[in-house]
Amino acid sequence: MSSEDPADAELAEVVADGLNMRGFTVYEPASDKRFLKIINTHGVLADVLIAPDGTVNWEYRPFAGSPHGPDLIAAIVLAILDAPASAAVRSPVAQQTSTTLKELLDRTAADHGLSVTVIVYERDETSPENAYSETRISNPARPERGEVLAADDGGIWWTCRLHDPSTDEHGIEAAELASTIARALTLPSTTGTAPPAAA
Repeated sequence: MSSEDPADAELAEVVADGLNMRGFTVYEPASDKRFLKIINTHGVLADVLIAPDGTVNWEYRPFAGSPHGPDLIAAIVLAILDAPASAAVRSPVAQQTSTTLKELLDRTAADHGLSVTVIVYERDETSPENAYSETRISNPARPERGEVLAADDGGIWWTCRLHDPSTDEHGIEAAELASTIARALTLPSTTGTAPPAAA
């Protein structure tokens, strides 16, 4: 894909249509058809950006006061990287309040064959409890699904590549991208409200 090729904008339309079909309202700024803003996810920001080269970035960020416990973050990660198992992590054991995000993602990775790397940022060297960390997760068995970055504050960033039919470039299909995002957003407590009804 090149910056002059409309193929990426067309793929963005496929993604938007797929989300609309699942009850989500998508705003597409007239100045940039590659930027999709899902506007009926109450309590969270959920934006999709499709770059000219086919790289996709989905940002999920809960607003202050919205639920974003470790079990919910892990469930979203699984919905993205290992969809058939996405419900398994939301068990009574997984929802224990004493379980940290790192502990739960480590356990989830071991159970589902995911690769995990933890990056720790120290806010205050004298207070380790104030450290902020981000966890990078990928699925070696599903490389087309890219990589997820999950943060302690509930933020999730999914980066992958779209399959380009014109070049047969390896990546995820646009329709599957839409269904994956919709699946992640309809997990219990993801949006703070009941999932939107399918149109």
